Amino acid sequence: MVAWGERPRPPLLIGGNGPRMLRLAARHAQIAAFAGARQAPGKPEGTLELLPAERLAATVAAYQEYAAGRPEPAELNVLVQRVHITEDRRSIARKLAAQGLGLDEDQILDAPTMLIGTPTQMAGQLREHRARFGFSYITVLEAFAPVIEELRGS
Repeated sequence: MVAWGERPRPPLLIGGNGPRMLRLAARHAQIAAFAGARQAPGKPEGTLELLPAERLAATVAAYQEYAAGRPEPAELNVLVQRVHITEDRRSIARKLAAQGLGLDEDQILDAPTMLIGTPTQMAGQLREHRARFGFSYITVLEAFAPVIEELRGS
């Protein structure tokens, strides 16, 4: 175990969506994390809605601006909110859109915080998200072994 202040240290992960947290992550984090969700306006505290891909891209871009002067860039992390293994991506997206997550069916299919499809399709989605957003660290809240198998060697 490494005590605080000793070197080498474990990497520091800082996550958030707001400007203050993005600036803090840009200055100090080795891993900048993005949840891709926010407090749903007008809903009880703790009720989240997902950010559409364009809004998440703007958040990542704001972080990149804050971090522009860093000598070594941080790794970027995304929190995948839901994983649905299925042959019918559109059907699952339709059901999720009806749950009031703040996104329509097409936005859910495009959101980097949602992985929907076969393991092969999900691996492709993750590759696309790496290219589009720069995410190299992925946090998932559910079983993910079949997709990891598809990503080996990527």
